[in-house]
Amino acid sequence: MPPIQGVLNPDNVVSDPVSSNKSDAINLIYWKVDLTGKVIDTQTMSMSTATIPYSVIADTTGVVVAGSLYANPGSVGFVSNWNAKPILIGKTYTSVFGITRAADGGVVAVGQSSDKLLATTLKGKVDGFLAKVLNGQVVFVQRSSDVNAKRAWRSATSSLLLGGYSNSSAVITKFNPNFTPAWTDRYPSNGTALTATVGKNNYGAFVSTGSIKALPTWKKKNAILLLTLDSKGLISGASYVNSTVINGFTANSTVGPIVLSGGFLYRA
Repeated sequence: MPPIQGVLNPDNVVSDPVSSNKSDAINLIYWKVDLTGKVIDTQTMSMSTATIPYSVIADTTGVVVAGSLYANPGSVGFVSNWNAKPILIGKTYTSVFGITRAADGGVVAVGQSSDKLLATTLKGKVDGFLAKVLNGQVVFVQRSSDVNAKRAWRSATSSLLLGGYSNSSAVITKFNPNFTPAWTDRYPSNGTALTATVGKNNYGAFVSTGSIKALPTWKKKNAILLLTLDSKGLISGASYVNSTVINGFTANSTVGPIVLSGGFLYRA
C-alpha cells in the first residue's frame, strides 16, 4: 500500500503560544472566514460553566455545537444550537465528541458515558453512546455493549459511520437508519478511530499498532493507517502516514481523505 504523500501547510506559519484569561473557559467563539482566509464574522456564546467544545455543524439550518460542560464533579455532555439553551446529556460523567445532522433536521450525537441515559444503564466500565436529539430533547439512546470495557465513539458521519475505541482497539461501527448496528470492525490501536463518508465511500483512520488479518500486506507498526471500506465493512483500499498521532480526519468530494497529524495536513 502507498504512503500518503503531500503535506499541506497552506498558511506556511507556526503559531505563537497565546495566553488566555479565565473568562475564555465559559465563552464559545466561532469565526467565519471566506475562501481567502479573511475573517468575515465572529460571534461569542456564553455558557454556564467551563466548556470544552468538540464538534460543530454549520449548514443551512444553522450552527450547532457540542461538547462537555464542567459539572462539579465530572462532566455533562451538551448539544446546542448557537445562542440557544443547551440540551444536556448525562449528569456526572458524559461527553459528546461528535455530531451529525439527521435527515429529519435533528442531531445525532456520539460520545462516552457512565451515566444512566434515558432508560439505558452502564454495561461496561464506560460506554460509548449514540443519542438522537430532536425538538429540544434527547429522544433516543443506543449504547455500546462491551462488558468490562472502556468505550467511546469519537466521530460520526451522516450515514452513521462511527469511529471510536474499546480498550486497546480502534473500532469502526456502521449503524442502520434505525440506529441498530450493521457491522463492526476492530483493529489493534493505542487510540481511537475517526471516520468520514463521501458518497458511497467509507473511510476510517487510526494509529495501527499491530497486524490486521484482513490486510495481510500491512507490516508496519505505530503509523496512521487510512482504510477505505465497502458497504459491508470490508477493506477495499489502504494507505498510511508515518506518524503516531492523529489529531483529526475528514474527507470531501474535491480532495478526498485528509489526515491532520502534528499540525500538518496529509492528503491521501
